[in-house]
Amino acid sequence: MFKVLDRYLFKTFIRASFVALLVFLLIYLIVDVVEHLDDYIDNGAKLSTVLRYYVYFFPFIITQTTPVAVLLGAMFSISLMARRNEILALNSSGVSLYRIAQPLLLGGLLISVGMFVFADRIVPEANKKKLEIKYGEMEKNSSYGSEQVNNLIYLGSGGRIFRFGGYNPAGSIAQNVRIHTITDNRLVEQLDCAKLIWDDTVWMAIDGRIRRFERSDSAEAVEELTEFDTLRLSTISETPERFERSEIIRKGSEKDFGFDMSIDELRRTIQFRRMAAVQTTREEVFFNLKYSLPLASFIIVLLAVPLASDPRRGSIAVGFAFSAGITFLYILLFETGHRLGSEGSIPPVLAAWGVNGLFFLVGIVLMLKARK
Repeated sequence: MFKVLDRYLFKTFIRASFVALLVFLLIYLIVDVVEHLDDYIDNGAKLSTVLRYYVYFFPFIITQTTPVAVLLGAMFSISLMARRNEILALNSSGVSLYRIAQPLLLGGLLISVGMFVFADRIVPEANKKKLEIKYGEMEKNSSYGSEQVNNLIYLGSGGRIFRFGGYNPAGSIAQNVRIHTITDNRLVEQLDCAKLIWDDTVWMAIDGRIRRFERSDSAEAVEELTEFDTLRLSTISETPERFERSEIIRKGSEKDFGFDMSIDELRRTIQFRRMAAVQTTREEVFFNLKYSLPLASFIIVLLAVPLASDPRRGSIAVGFAFSAGITFLYILLFETGHRLGSEGSIPPVLAAWGVNGLFFLVGIVLMLKARK
């Protein structure tokens, strides 16, 4: 009996969630097209370009709408059983609400795991393509993703401090470069050059000079000056990625920042920015969100089951109203926590996990209070 019941609930839940996801995708698509239609027309965007843009946009939309679809799917599955008095019949047969909830919780957990992998492997690359099409092709910005960034300072390995007047990520070229090397809190070398160019595996310094400072027996610093046209800097281990990910934030990433990076890429970005003595609060918030957002699908099921199990709330209309209310509250609290976390008002962990923790506790309390 239990296996039949489990299969029935699992299939009903997955089917309802999938249909809800398709509906939300369609609504999201229509709203976004209507909102940006004037921009597409003004920029003279081709239909094929717009279609490619939305093909790469869909993975991001899926990650945003899946928790809502799962919530509606769970509410529909349980409320349908409650309206037919099937839950009452199962309770009378000794089957608790906890047992009824198991296949739905399993489905929510599987969806959470799938969304974690999907958001980490598929969404970042798709989001990058989407932004390239939007800003590079639609807005005809040929330099998108390779804009010059000025006045950057980085803390490197070996006691080096890099100062760039400008950095061009497209060609991996730094201009007006000064590199200080500090050992035992003392400046031992200073390199100044017009350009620093990445040559496959090593940095090449162009048109510059090196000043080396050594202490003599009298404890006075002795300076040795060397000028050069081209110098191979084989002792510098930093790669272009080190400088690109430490400070450069591309156009369009303010809203979607973090969604165009995998967990490993975001982890390296945080590491590089810390080494550059750059604040990493926003990156740490998104790093935690990479784990907390997919788990929302599981937590939302835990919340939906006891709410939908009451036959007085068994109609589809009431279930949809409850889903809309929970979704609105979740988004409101999530956006509030996200903003406070990005501004440094609350710790990144609390900003990313606070809403999930609150809804998890509420779900546990509702399950305990619900009829067993």
